[in-house]
Amino acid sequence: MSGEGVYLRGNAALDVGSNVRFEMALPPELTGAAEKVIVECSGRVVRKDTGADAGGPGAACVIDTYDIRID
Repeated sequence: MSGEGVYLRGNAALDVGSNVRFEMALPPELTGAAEKVIVECSGRVVRKDTGADAGGPGAACVIDTYDIRID
């Protein structure tokens, strides 16, 4: 994960240019908030790997938009 993107690893094959939506739950220990922070992201796949070296397919995604909420 970086400020502009994320690398997703999983069983689903994602094609370059595909839209993705995902969320991350960040614990209070990481954010300093009283509750966990949820970051809802939308983006697109910019690179994909077969994952032969790392044990499975993966995709590099740019984050186009995000919303933050506190649970």
